[in-house]
Amino acid sequence: RIIDNGALEDIIISEPAFFLHFHSNGIETNYGYVLTATPLNACQLFQNSTGTEFTEATPQVIESPHPYCNNFRVTQRFSFDDPSVTGIKIVFSDTTVLRGYDTITFSRDEARTDVIKRAERGHFEDILVHDPFFYLRFYTNRWYFDYGYVFTAYPLTACELFAESTGEEFSDMTARVIESPHPYCNNLDVTHGYAFTSSSAVGIKLEFSDSTALHSSDSLIISRDAERTDIIAVITNSNTHDLILSETAFYVHFITDDSSTNHGYTLTATPLTACDMFKLSTGALFTEAVPQVIESPHPYCNLLRVTHRYGFSDESVVAIRVVFSDATVLRGY
Repeated sequence: RIIDNGALEDIIISEPAFFLHFHSNGIETNYGYVLTATPLNACQLFQNSTGTEFTEATPQVIESPHPYCNNFRVTQRFSFDDPSVTGIKIVFSDTTVLRGYDTITFSRDEARTDVIKRAERGHFEDILVHDPFFYLRFYTNRWYFDYGYVFTAYPLTACELFAESTGEEFSDMTARVIESPHPYCNNLDVTHGYAFTSSSAVGIKLEFSDSTALHSSDSLIISRDAERTDIIAVITNSNTHDLILSETAFYVHFITDDSSTNHGYTLTATPLTACDMFKLSTGALFTEAVPQVIESPHPYCNLLRVTHRYGFSDESVVAIRVVFSDATVLRGY
């Protein structure tokens, strides 16, 4: 660190020795400096650390003291200051051991309002961070301690992050933008699963952006299962119309070859309530000549102006008998 009158903040030195060089000019003097050098053990050094900004896109080993200490309440920020890095993969070492109720929390903010993953004893799976930074909170209680943690933070490009991802679950009813890298990469064979877990969700609306552009030899498939046995739609440049799904989960399969690429896809997934689904529905054409149950949401919603068409495509059907359930109840007008 170079110190002048404008930079007299504390310095943490991660070695037990340092050199101090004092340069003065030949014009005038002043009072000079006084500093206190406080020796720090491993735990004290760790508690004073605020994290690291890595300037190179290379894997970085991040670890606690070994063994760690009781009563830690340490939050650190780690980041990669390289424009090619869009995500980070965290892989724990087998030597990682936490004791009792001690935890490591990965989050997108210092206050931990947006938690990515919480790791505790026996649960040290790989973690995928969809940002070039993360906050790490290490909490230990006052009773026990153990070896601590060691993990490697691997910086990922947009295509590497996309290939590593398996999708995401959303717990609220907020629309989400889902997209490929722009432009996307060659030789992808990626399946991502997405789900809205709110009890209010009964369906999903998928809307593709006008910017979606695929190479003719590449495949974008929307399905109900990871194995692509129940395909909802195959997306091409001329087939990017909206989709209404009567499920709360779906899979996106993106397969590219080694020829040319293009801009890629961007879609918005909007969770739908029962009333939303009812309003968007246009009815149904039944292919089998068997009785079909047709119903409104329960309870239904105010200010509905909905028209649905129902029919049977079987040639043997010439008329339809409609029988209302005893549970049918309408209010007022």
